[in-house]
Amino acid sequence: MPNWCINFVSFRFENQEKATSLYDKFYALQSSDKGEVPENCQCVDGYLFDVVVADQGIFQVANETSFEFGIVFSSRWAPINETLINIAKTYDAIGFECEYSETGNMVYGKFFYDTATDNTLDQPLSDDDFDKYVWNEETENYTYNGVIYESDEEILELIHAEKYPNFFKS
Repeated sequence: MPNWCINFVSFRFENQEKATSLYDKFYALQSSDKGEVPENCQCVDGYLFDVVVADQGIFQVANETSFEFGIVFSSRWAPINETLINIAKTYDAIGFECEYSETGNMVYGKFFYDTATDNTLDQPLSDDDFDKYVWNEETENYTYNGVIYESDEEILELIHAEKYPNFFKS
């Protein structure tokens, strides 16, 4: 049985029609298998999308200059950035940002894609980064830089921000 990598993805679009088109595809996928682990890969217009979509996964945000929507999903072992790039191209997204985490295999990072320039930027943490904090079994807490945390997710965000202070935005 695989470990599941949690992915937080935000797609950006120039117009609401294009955003709605992809939003509807993911909403249909979410509605069909909510809470179940699929036995076979599912597809969004032919792109393999081996995921479980979280109940709270889909949201939509719009402002005057762009339209965004985000999804939260799980993929096997690692993020599926190439699949997300293909989906962004197919649906004419401006780009996307994906934060991914599978701490059991020491996987955490942020991936950015800009459709206009076809630029990608992957900002993963290394094994050494995961060695910067400690789990205390007695107190069931993590310690990083002398501060105690209940979850390692906040620590990973801090380490990532320290390692990549000038992050890429499309």
